Amino acid sequence: MKKIILLFMVFSLSIFSKSFDSMASKKALDKFIEIERSGDLKKYAGDKQAEAMFGISKMSEEEISDMNKGKKIIGDNYKYKITNVKETGNKSEITMNVEYEAVNYDSPQMKAIILELESKYGKQWFENSSNEEITDKFMEKYTDFSIVKKTIKVNMEKQNGYWDIDLNENNDFMISLYSHGELYFWHE
Repeated sequence: MKKIILLFMVFSLSIFSKSFDSMASKKALDKFIEIERSGDLKKYAGDKQAEAMFGISKMSEEEISDMNKGKKIIGDNYKYKITNVKETGNKSEITMNVEYEAVNYDSPQMKAIILELESKYGKQWFENSSNEEITDKFMEKYTDFSIVKKTIKVNMEKQNGYWDIDLNENNDFMISLYSHGELYFWHE
């Protein structure tokens, strides 16, 4: 009898987990992360869901080229697991466990890198450089990442038949994705 109950539980869990995989908002979120992880928008040209999330057709060739330079903004060690999906009409709330590396801005290594860059390029360099240039220089040398593990919620909305993520409304999600690129996005 115990074996039958155990088999039933395993079967139920596998059906339940597969039901997440078939939900459109989960697929859209997976695709968003896949695109950001690869940095290759051209690969998704013509994909209606990718178009809805990134507006590829509205981007200039230069903007697409900039995103396709092979620079991955999401850290290589970014991990996520979707644990719940609640789709209600045009709204979806996705709960996921994330694990990512984050920059420790108060670390001695960060302070040393700042001093090194100031001595190499001068204090004016920081004021006259783009966030991307500054971040690139930091990330060439920075290794003192802390590991963050947390449960977050991602809210999505279906617009014109496709799921979209409001990047301004999902701060925890954005920080988890772009933890290596925080200087690009969050410290302007």
